[in-house]
Amino acid sequence: MRKYYIIFSFIIFVAFVLYLSVFRYGLSSNATDWGSFGSYFSGLIMPILTAMNIIVFVKMTKEISLIDDKRSKNAIISQEEITLMQFRQKEIDAFERYIYNAMYPTPSAIHSKKALAMPIGMASLYLKTFLESKLNLFSLNKDSGTVSAIQELYEKIVKYHVKFIGSEEINTNDWAGILELHERIIGDLQNIALRKNH
Repeated sequence: MRKYYIIFSFIIFVAFVLYLSVFRYGLSSNATDWGSFGSYFSGLIMPILTAMNIIVFVKMTKEISLIDDKRSKNAIISQEEITLMQFRQKEIDAFERYIYNAMYPTPSAIHSKKALAMPIGMASLYLKTFLESKLNLFSLNKDSGTVSAIQELYEKIVKYHVKFIGSEEINTNDWAGILELHERIIGDLQNIALRKNH
């Protein structure tokens, strides 16, 4: 903006010098000369001011457009992050639900070994599906510690299931190990869900 004011001032100065050098070498006391001088300047200044207004208007329109574009992009990015966080949270809830159902049977299922084995089998199936198709949702690399922990949890649940439906005895270490690993994984997944995805 400042350069336009400098250019405008320079043009006014040049016009004033030209007018004085061509028409008069001093200030006039004649009203007609001042009227001619005013017409000269208004005829010269009005197109310049109009051109400057157009330039300023175009620049402001471009700036406003850039600001609106940036605001729209930021809104889209924010919406994507919120949606991703919601999908991740739903998956974490499902993860917790399957393991919880496997490890804490309902009172009605306690009387039937088959009813007790079903949620354990569902948990192992869920974990296998998670490892095969849901790692990308959390941007997990197959070599990460969280993926190794999920793989270990899957193996422990499978062993637990085999022991449960077979004749092997289940000890408290099996149960406690699964729950401890489960808590660690849920903590990792929660941290990923809350982290911005850049």
